[in-house]
Amino acid sequence: MAHSKFKTDCLKSLDDLKRDEEGFLLNTSDWEPCLINELAAEADLALTAERLANIEFIRSYFDTDQSVPEARVVLKHME
Repeated sequence: MAHSKFKTDCLKSLDDLKRDEEGFLLNTSDWEPCLINELAAEADLALTAERLANIEFIRSYFDTDQSVPEARVVLKHME
């Protein structure tokens, strides 16, 4: 697993959170950076440095704009 600034100790567990049928949090204030480890395990994904950088970009964008970036914005970030 790649190193990340995301902490690993959570006050919440995915089991405690309301999510939609695709697994997205219904309440965005439930997000804690440490949930990334549980989410990655649930999706059977390795947390590579590139994936973590993309997650950090999307979270930062959301914190600023209160919406997820369009795919073209994420793709531009990935260049």
